[in-house]
Amino acid sequence: MSDTPLPALPECPDDAVLLDESSFSSDIDEFVRHLVAQGTCEASKDDLQPWIIQWVADSPDRSTYRDRKWEAIRYLGTPERTFQRG
Repeated sequence: MSDTPLPALPECPDDAVLLDESSFSSDIDEFVRHLVAQGTCEASKDDLQPWIIQWVADSPDRSTYRDRKWEAIRYLGTPERTFQRG
């Protein structure tokens, strides 16, 4: 590890959300592993579905939303229309 200090964070309002590159990730397998490792939920698709829907909804931009939506549809095995209604 480097001994160089980290740069100070910019002055931000209290309600500011700071994003890093993981905020733009569309790797659903990594997201699921993270949830299961934290003990947030079981590895079954029924337990994961609300968390995955929230992960898609929390996308920081349209491109990430689109990528996450298609990853979620693939992972859950649901038709696009069913996923959008969920």
